[in-house]
Amino acid sequence: MVYMNKAAINLILEHNPKANLKYLDDSLPAFSTAFRNFRSKWTEYEDSQVQIAGKTMRLHIEKLKWLKNRYLISLFSLAQDGHAQSLEWAETARRLSHHVRRHITNVILALDVLESTEDEAQKEYLGMIKSETEKIRIFTHAFQRFTEMQDYELKLQDLVPSVEHAFSQIRIPGNVKLIKNYKLNSIHARIEPIRFEEALINIINNATEAMPDGGMLNMTIKVFPPRQSPKDGYSILVELEDNGKGIPARYMEDIFKPFFTTNQSGTGIGIPETRKIIDSMGGIFEIHSEENLGTSVLLWLKGEYDG
Repeated sequence: MVYMNKAAINLILEHNPKANLKYLDDSLPAFSTAFRNFRSKWTEYEDSQVQIAGKTMRLHIEKLKWLKNRYLISLFSLAQDGHAQSLEWAETARRLSHHVRRHITNVILALDVLESTEDEAQKEYLGMIKSETEKIRIFTHAFQRFTEMQDYELKLQDLVPSVEHAFSQIRIPGNVKLIKNYKLNSIHARIEPIRFEEALINIINNATEAMPDGGMLNMTIKVFPPRQSPKDGYSILVELEDNGKGIPARYMEDIFKPFFTTNQSGTGIGIPETRKIIDSMGGIFEIHSEENLGTSVLLWLKGEYDG
C-alpha cells in the first residue's frame, strides 16, 4: 500500500493491533480477497461489502487510469451511506410530488370544463375521475412528507396550544364524544409545534375513522414529577384512546410499514409518519389495540427536567 489516511490506519489497528501496514494481506484480509477478485476482472471499478472490526462497510475499488497498476480503495460507513440515500430519496419524492401536482392541476382544469355536460351518466364518471385524481394528489403529497429529512431545533414549548389547535382543524363527528382529561395550564415539552400538531391530527383522524358508528375519544395529558415517570427520561405523556373497531393482532406489525392500509381511502402513511415525527423529537411512540375494543396511542415526550 502506498498511502493511507489516519482513519484507515486506525481502522486497521482496531481490526489487528499488530498488523503490518505495508501489506494488504496482513492489514485487512477481507480487502485483499476483494482486491484480487477485482484485478481478475476488466471492470474499471467495483463496489462490495466487507466486514472489518465487526462493522459492515461498503468497499469501493477503482483503477487510476493515469497511473499504471495504481488503485484507489475507499471505505464507507453504511450508516452514513444510508443517510445519504435517504436524502436522495427525499429530493426524488419532492420532484415527483411537484410533477404529479402539476399534471393533476391540468386534469382538474379539463374536468371543470367537461362537467358542464347535462348527461347524468357522464357526470357520474367525471365525478369518479375527479375523486380518484384527488386521492392521487393526497397520496403523492403524503409520500413526499414521509421521505422528508429534517433535524428539528427542539425547545421547551407549551404543548397545550398545539393540542387545542390540532382539534380545531378537525371536524369531530357528531356521534363521537370528545373528553379532554387535561387543564389549559401550560405544559412544557421539547417539541417542534407544527410537526407535533401534524402527528396529533393523524392520530385523531385515525381514531374518528375507527368509530363510524360513534364512540368516545379520550385525550389525556399527564406530567410526572422528576424521576417518577414509569418511562425513564420521559416526564410528559400524551394519550389518545378510542373505543372503535381496533386493529386486528395480525396487522399490528404491518401498520408501521409505509403504505400499508386496510382503508381503501387511506394512504398508509399516517402511523409511520407519526412515529417518525415523535422519534425525531426524541420521544417514544406506542400503540396498543384490541380488535372490537379500541385503540390507545401513547406519545412519551421529554419535559423540562429530562436529559
